[in-house]
This record gives sequence, structure tokens and C-alpha cells, in this order.
Amino acid sequence: KALLEKVFDNSRILKMAAAIGGTLHHNYYGGLLVHTVDTCEIANGICDYYMNSYAPYQKIINKDLVIAGALLHDVGKLISYEGFPSAQKSKRGALVDTAVESVIYATGYNSKLPKDLKVKDLGALNHILLTSESTDSKGRKPKIIEAIIVNHANNFSVKTDGFGKAIFENDRMSEKRDML
Repeated sequence: KALLEKVFDNSRILKMAAAIGGTLHHNYYGGLLVHTVDTCEIANGICDYYMNSYAPYQKIINKDLVIAGALLHDVGKLISYEGFPSAQKSKRGALVDTAVESVIYATGYNSKLPKDLKVKDLGALNHILLTSESTDSKGRKPKIIEAIIVNHANNFSVKTDGFGKAIFENDRMSEKRDML
């Protein structure tokens, strides 16, 4: 909680609310914040399902780690992209990808917290952030249950948004045809 409060100050939340989610998904004002919350809610639902349905998962899933990973997974876009609300890669973003920027945020802000408030398993959180992308273009694969959950929640949010855009566009084109 302390890490999330440090990372998501008012100015960063406002910047996320103005940003688009990406060039291929959530490509509208506020899309980054919508996608982040969407990913978090989906991940939370996956946790609830498994933790309530299968007793062993109650002991092995760290839900706090899942929620933190889902909320932080794209915060690096605030650095790796510029010119919001557009989604142009920044000079830095051309060198350092969003996942790595998210790890830098988490690690940097965690180091500023008092010892008793620091994330205890920062390695696991960083693994979640590095493997949260819906594609495996960097060869990074989730290896812990929490990373698998966040990866799938992110992927579901991205693909559902794409499907929603296709339906919207189809409806828009149908309205144009009906007007003719």
C-alpha cells in the first residue's frame, strides 16, 4: 500500500487519466488509467476465483502482490511514451521498454520507503512487471502464479478492448450505410 501511494500521487494519476493506453489498445483519452484499473479488476477476480474455489491456492497466491503488479504494470508508459495524449515513443522509450521503466518506478520508490513499509518481495514484484505484457516479444515468461495472473489479466484487457473497438466500428459503419 505504501509503495502504491508513493507511485500514484495526484499528478501521476492525472497524467494517467489524460494518457491513452497504447497505439493498439485503449487508444483514447484516459485509456491508460482505464486499462490499468481494468487489468487490476480482472486480476482480482482471477485471484478470488482460485482462492475461493481451490483451497491450496489460498496459501500460495499473494493477492497483495497481484494487485500491486496489476496497478504498476504500465506505469512505465509515463516515461517510455511522450506527447500524451498521443502514444509516441520517447527517446528514452526507444532504449528502455515500458516494463523496465515500471520496474525502475517500483524499485526507486520502494527504496525511499521506511524499512517496515518496503515491499518485502521486490524480486517477485519486478518479475510480475517484466512479464506482464500480453505478448512475449522479449522472451520473458511468467514463472510465478502471481505473474501468470497479471499477464493473463493484462492480455484479457488488451484483447477485450480490441474486440470492443471492432464492434463499435462495425456499428458505426452500419449507421453510415443506413443513412445512405
